[in-house]
Amino acid sequence: MQYDSPDSLFYLDPPYVGTGNYYKMQRTFSIKEHKKLCALLKNIRANLSYATMIAP
Repeated sequence: MQYDSPDSLFYLDPPYVGTGNYYKMQRTFSIKEHKKLCALLKNIRANLSYATMIAP
């Protein structure tokens, strides 16, 4: 990946779990999708800032 270096910063703000209706998405972004994304992100060299919401 062109920008994947220790000098880079990636900021991710994926849809929060259970907010699919708010975004009018065909399907929600579930825990399963977050786990898949995290698995991919484990292989990057860049720094990462990942926005999330802690549900009650």
